[in-house]
Amino acid sequence: MAKSSASIKGHHRFGQIYHPRETHLSKSTEQQNLESKEIALSRGPRTSQNVTREAEKSLYWILQSLGSFVHDFGFDERKFKMLAKFLKNEIAESGVWVEDIISFNPKLLAQLRFAQHMYSMIENATEFLQFYTNSTMDRRLVRNIIQLNVRLLGLHDFSGIPDPSIEGYADTLSIFASLLEYWGEMFNRLKKVPLSVRLMFETQFIDANNVIQLLESRLPWDEEPRVLP
Repeated sequence: MAKSSASIKGHHRFGQIYHPRETHLSKSTEQQNLESKEIALSRGPRTSQNVTREAEKSLYWILQSLGSFVHDFGFDERKFKMLAKFLKNEIAESGVWVEDIISFNPKLLAQLRFAQHMYSMIENATEFLQFYTNSTMDRRLVRNIIQLNVRLLGLHDFSGIPDPSIEGYADTLSIFASLLEYWGEMFNRLKKVPLSVRLMFETQFIDANNVIQLLESRLPWDEEPRVLP
């Protein structure tokens, strides 16, 4: 994963989770969104800078929290389930601030889109892993690639852009590419794989391969991934 040191300005990287803001827990998403919008609009353009700062803080917390679920061996399903509903509400509220209140801001909009994408990826992966258990080799390989697709999120910055400045980016990418190739070869040797399992594996494999190719395309010309033995 990326380095944990980060500030609200500049490059954002994933780190440890922060404590949820308790003042939001008792309200529905719709109520939070409506109140946030009404307050910001009633204060007029003089508070636009404060609104922008508040949106930055909110998205920073959301992305840090989502990133905290991802680790070297997959992601923490249990921790995600505990905070999933709260994070979903926070993303929805941030969407109101970014899309409906603040004048067009490409940076914040990119961060919002990546937060939405990241949440969706982890949520879907959590649901898939409940179905694809370790009971058979074919399902085990599906699980591996589902987790790999989540792990690949950690090689992006907070705007969803591949970030080669992350420590170990090239070597991590090389390991991921090698694992994907190895799992693909193993899966192709299996016999009598159910069609539903095969389709899921192929879909996840294609997704992972496409992301790896994109990540590789961002490597500096003088830093190719280390070839593993």
